[in-house]
Formats: sequence, structure tokens, C-alpha cells
Amino acid sequence: MFKKNFQNPIFWGLLIFFAAGFFRLLFFNLIEFKSDEALFFSQIVNFYNHPTVIQRGIITSLGTYSFPLFTYILIILSAIIRNPQFLTFSIALINTLTVVIFYFVVKRIFGNTTAIFGSLILAFLPWGIIFSRKIWPQDLLLILLIPLIYLLNRLILKKNQKFTFLIFLIFALAIQLHSSGIFLFVSTIIILLIFRIKLDLKSAILGIIAGSVTVIPFLIFQLKANPLCPDCEAFLKYQNSIRIRDIYNFIRPFQIMTGMGFHFILGSDYEGFTKAFPQINFLRQVFLATPLIFTLGVISIVKEKRKYLYLLFYVAIIPSLYFITKTKAFMHYFIILIPILTIIYALGFTFIFEKANKIYLKIFTLFLFGVFLLSNIIFQFSLNQFLESKQNINGDYGPIFSVTQKKVEEMTSQYKNLPSYQKIVSIAYLANSGKVEKAKEEINASGFDQKFAEKLEQDLGLKK
Repeated sequence: MFKKNFQNPIFWGLLIFFAAGFFRLLFFNLIEFKSDEALFFSQIVNFYNHPTVIQRGIITSLGTYSFPLFTYILIILSAIIRNPQFLTFSIALINTLTVVIFYFVVKRIFGNTTAIFGSLILAFLPWGIIFSRKIWPQDLLLILLIPLIYLLNRLILKKNQKFTFLIFLIFALAIQLHSSGIFLFVSTIIILLIFRIKLDLKSAILGIIAGSVTVIPFLIFQLKANPLCPDCEAFLKYQNSIRIRDIYNFIRPFQIMTGMGFHFILGSDYEGFTKAFPQINFLRQVFLATPLIFTLGVISIVKEKRKYLYLLFYVAIIPSLYFITKTKAFMHYFIILIPILTIIYALGFTFIFEKANKIYLKIFTLFLFGVFLLSNIIFQFSLNQFLESKQNINGDYGPIFSVTQKKVEEMTSQYKNLPSYQKIVSIAYLANSGKVEKAKEEINASGFDQKFAEKLEQDLGLKK
């Protein structure tokens, strides 16, 4: 019976869906909701109040505005229901289903054992969970990366050029979601040159053009703006800023596969987190040992699966490009490596599992995998408990959503019966996230009479 279930893809697909959905589709009171999320939500409300072509997203860490693709996606997702919880649920559901798709893609390429190991790792990966349930462009990268891996595998291994159009269309979309897509694109071109893979250039160009249709409004804005192309000027300013080469770019790939590096979002509360949950100190020792699994995955590829050597090139090239270009080692820049790293880790477990010629050795391998998996699960439970007890994190995470939502409801309760209530709520989220000037701008652009606007500013705490 067990052997039959082990080979049954439907059984594993359902199991993986529930595993991936546990932390992604529950605990919505704990989600991260700050200025970026508030700005995107405001854009959606504005669009449905006054439908118009969206030309830009929101300002990025580079000082430029993002492409409007993510906003278009949010418009579709919020066609029926428009509130932060539903948008977050939609993104989380997409990512949960993507983990299931990952299982079937890896099964087809590497076999069922590697697919099971890999999809369960991805299901409970703490950073994978964090970056799969926010109103944030990067949180939708995975849905593009999984099919891209399959298509690139067909191109590199089978020399099948019929997928060239789709590959470059996906690249165009990924770059619009986040600038890390540029590094993924450049890495791929380098790898194709190294492995001497010929491309159907016509199909590649057509794929880029098709995937860039949503860039047209952005380009029109840049051409019509005065001065011309303000985002070009902002990007040049970023390039000329003082930056250093960040050695952590070579460490992040290993941190993102565990519960390491969470000081990145917990800030000064990270020490309080480890004190409140002493098990984190033990788990850290387990996490520090996980690169050994990565090493086994590398050995597996080098010794037995050399045709998949290109996967290792991605892990080497992308951090190197970040380092060379003086890109700060933000954790979310490594989302693009998560599926590749997960496959390598899964190959590591598969390597020792298949090499074990005694049943007790196979059981021991499964025990090691269970420890790895359980460590991430315990970490995620601990993190959720800490977020719920602390509620307002003194770091990048900020207040949990239930705190923000309660505050916004209190600020806007007297306006509930007004037709413009949803608009007022979106402005309140901006005000609560610290976007005071943007909130004032939204009030001025809403057509409220002066007396009402002044009272609203007062109620939302926009007036000192």
C-alpha cells in the first residue's frame, strides 16, 4: 500500500498542496503589510474608482519606479473582492499551487524521489513562506521560475528550440516583476554561451516583444515626462551612489534555504526572538550543517548527472553578478535561486538515499531529511508565535496585519456608510504605514470638499 502511494503522483500532489498551504493559507493575521503593500492597494482602489491605464508601479530601492505589470495582475485578482486579506490569500494560493507544479516538473526531469524531497523542502521553507504571502511583486516570481526551469532544461539538454519564444517571454515578465530577473537573464545567456546552445533569435526577440507589451505605458510616461525619462535619471543617480561589494551575496543562497538570516526582517527583535524560543539556538546548529546536503547535491551532479551542471552555474554566476555590480545582498534578491537550490538540496538527499544499499541506511537518510524538514517547521511555528505575541516588530517586518487592520478600522469607522469608504480605507493604510505625503496627495486628488478633507486629515493623524 505504501509503495503504491509512493508512486502515485495524485497522492503526492494533494499531500504537497496541504503541506505548502498550511503556513501559506493560514495565519493571515500575521502577514506583513507596510508601505509597499499599502501603495499597491491604493493603486487598485484608485483604478476601480477611476479606471485608467496604469503607467508605473511604486518606487523601488533603486530610486526608480517599478513596471506596472504587478499592478495589472492585482487588478485581475481583485476584480470581485478588493481588500488586503483577499489579495494576500490569492497570492498565497498561487504560490501553494506553484509548489505542487514544482513537484510535477521535478518529477518529470529528475524522478519521483527527488520531486518528493524537493517539493517538501519548498513547502516548509521559511523564506519561501515569507516571500509567498504579501502584496509584493517578488512574491509572484516563483510562478514564472518553475516553468522556466522546465523549458530551459528542454533547451539545454534536448537542444529543443521550439520553446525559445516562451523562455524569453517569461524572462521579459520576470524582469518586470523584479530587477533580479535581469541577473537571471544575464546568467542564462552566459550559460547558453558556455554550453554552446544555439538559439532561435527570431523567436527570442518575439518572446521579449510579447512579454514587454505591458511596458508600453511605462515607456510612454518616460517619453512624455518633463524632464525626459525621470526614471533614467534616478537609475543613473543610483549607479553613481557610493556602494560597496557585499560579500554576503555568497552567503545568502545558503541562508535562504533555512531559517538563517531572519535578523534581516526582525531587526533588533531578533535577539528577543532567540531568547523567547531557545530552540532557535539549537536549530541554528542544524541550519549551519545544511550546506553539507548542498555539497552532496553538487557531488551527485558532478559525478552522475553532469548534464545538469548548468544548475550549479546559476548558483555561482548570480551571486557573483550581484557582487560585481555592488548590489546589496537583500534576501529577496535570492528568490530567483530558490527553485534551483531546492533541486540541488533534493538531489543531495536522493544521492545518499539511492546509494544506501541497506534498509537501515535508507531509514537513516529519511531520518536526516526529517530533521532538516522538522527544523524548518519548528522555526516557522516559533516565528509565528513570536509575531503573534510581539505584534509590532522593531525591524523591517513592522506590525502584523491584524494590528494595522484594527488601527485602520478605528480611524475610519465613522466613514463606513459613505460611498467613498473603501477609498478612505486605502488612504488610512497609507497614513498608517508612514506615507503621510502620499496620503495627503490622495485626499487632494479625491475631490472631497475642503472641510471634509481637513476633517479626514485630522482623523487619520495627518495633521500635527
